[in-house]
Amino acid sequence: MAWQTPKTNWSAADVPLPDDFNRIEGNTQHLKDEVDSHKAEDASTAAKGHVQLSSSTSSTSTSLAATASAVKTVKDEAKAYTDSHEQKAAPHSGHETPAGAQAKADAAEAAAKAYADQEVADLAGEGRTTETVKGNADALDAHKAEIATQESLGHVKVDGETITASNGIISAQTQIVDTVTSDKWKWGMENGIIFLEKVVV
Repeated sequence: MAWQTPKTNWSAADVPLPDDFNRIEGNTQHLKDEVDSHKAEDASTAAKGHVQLSSSTSSTSTSLAATASAVKTVKDEAKAYTDSHEQKAAPHSGHETPAGAQAKADAAEAAAKAYADQEVADLAGEGRTTETVKGNADALDAHKAEIATQESLGHVKVDGETITASNGIISAQTQIVDTVTSDKWKWGMENGIIFLEKVVV
């Protein structure tokens, strides 16, 4: 039965008519029908509605709602299983023995050390693993600063006249003539020492 707008402005002088009673009875029935229809609406995963409580811990229903008791039962069972698993003696699935863990740690350490030693050896060269990159750089800088003297080997700079250099190659005049004495000199080298010697005619 359809809902009818009720009369809300009654006064003491108004006398209810049959239509008024019919409207009131009709609206009452309408409300009852609405309540009955609502009671029949069951909840599902797709729509809201009424649910029934259940303490089952094995049901696969999608319309029953778990009680606090069911939730606690599942929680207690899960904790009991976990506690039991933790107390089982190793070795078994999920546990590592202290000896096994130590062996793995030792193997990892040995592998890391071997890798580091190889990297250092590749960097410094065979038989030179105690040297460092900085040490070699410092030694190279010190060598570059060594200047040749009469007593020791070292770096020299050509004068650009009697001796010239190009692309790393030193060239010298075959003979040098002293413009004052007319003596002739030629270049010689021995044990890494470059020298001039007088040409004997």
